[in-house]
Amino acid sequence: MADEKERELLKLKNEALERIRAAEAKTSRNHPPLEPGHKVEEWWGDNKGPGARIEGLLERVDCLAGQARLVLRTADGKTVQLLIRNPSQVVIEGGGERTLGCGPQKPPRKLSVEYTPRADKKTQTSGMPRFCASSDATFLRFQ
Repeated sequence: MADEKERELLKLKNEALERIRAAEAKTSRNHPPLEPGHKVEEWWGDNKGPGARIEGLLERVDCLAGQARLVLRTADGKTVQLLIRNPSQVVIEGGGERTLGCGPQKPPRKLSVEYTPRADKKTQTSGMPRFCASSDATFLRFQ
């Protein structure tokens, strides 16, 4: 019985692999390789360019009429402020959940943020977060 299940599983895996290889071959036929020396243009889905990354302590969350400003302090003592215009568009990594309230974060949490650099004089921020992760693998939900 176990051998029969193992053979059936192997058969299914091989069939799936054949479908993948057929799809790869079809794509390769429709899109031949680039000519040598052809320059590949950089492109990002949001047309905002590559992201930047920062690590530091999340010291404060300023709530601004449906938006949030994260205030981080880097290891070299620099303060960086990032604006979250829409919390649902920020990817949060971690195994748990913690609600962030407005104001000072006690204790400050180590945070790694990937963001799109974009200075905003009105909110005094230098970019917009796309991805946040904490060192303790439990992190946040924006209120």
